[in-house]
Amino acid sequence: MPKPQKPDYETKNVRFTEHQPPKSQDAKELEDIILKMHNLTVRDPKYAVLYVTLGLRFLSTANPFPPPELVPAANHQPQQTLYL
Repeated sequence: MPKPQKPDYETKNVRFTEHQPPKSQDAKELEDIILKMHNLTVRDPKYAVLYVTLGLRFLSTANPFPPPELVPAANHQPQQTLYL
């Protein structure tokens, strides 16, 4: 009786270490902006700058955030709100 031929392939069990894939540059930038906005009030000028940056860079992402309240320099002007 002839010996059976050995297959041309061999299977092995392989395990990959679990790690988070590197974030894309856009995802990192978005995360940085949101984390900076988190600790600011809507009256903070830094919030307004980040809000506009978010709206220009990631338009659909700015919608859930409240718009900044622009406080006028003189008290006789009405309060304005910036909407994107």
